[in-house]
Amino acid sequence: MEYALPVMVGTALMSRLILIPVRRFLTGQGCGVNARLRTAEATGIWAMAVAAMLFCLAQAPLAERVHALLMSGFLLQLGVCDAASGWLPRQMTVAFLVAGLLASAITEQPVVLPVHGVVMVLIFVIMQRLVMRKRHQDTYQRLGTGDQWMIVGMTAWLDLPDMAMALITAFAGFVAWHLTVGTGMRGGGPLGPWLSAGCVLILIHRLYQPLWVM
Repeated sequence: MEYALPVMVGTALMSRLILIPVRRFLTGQGCGVNARLRTAEATGIWAMAVAAMLFCLAQAPLAERVHALLMSGFLLQLGVCDAASGWLPRQMTVAFLVAGLLASAITEQPVVLPVHGVVMVLIFVIMQRLVMRKRHQDTYQRLGTGDQWMIVGMTAWLDLPDMAMALITAFAGFVAWHLTVGTGMRGGGPLGPWLSAGCVLILIHRLYQPLWVM
């Protein structure tokens, strides 16, 4: 516990560096630094700091904690970019996917890798069909391409059950937020921050393995 505060502060400073590509992308798209971006950055940075502290304090193997920290860095970029602009750029989601594949290749057993790859392909095909079936609907009523790539990337980093739980958690938070603010799901909104939050909660759960007493 004595190094919890230094970890939080160090992660907050590192998060500023992680978000530099996000600012660079938004500047290239003609989006200046505004209150929405500052709010998204501040929320993401301190959420990342708290998550990193919890990762470091967990009594899990070092490889699993490093895995969680690396994934959280990508989630920070994606969540902040989507929250600030509504965009999940292809270069960021593909980098997230490729990094997840490399992480799985290092940490997973060789016999599991083909199964993991097949699952990712199936998830991508299913998401693509869902998007194509609803292509005539308004944008806020369908899943965006960036969200689709991010979900496939989540499958690369996590196994299928954990990805499904992260997805359910994200959608539950997204719906609860709309009901709380009273939009009735009509206003749409970025899904990326909720996907990031769902993944972080699953990562914390994996590291601590709590016992649920019913």
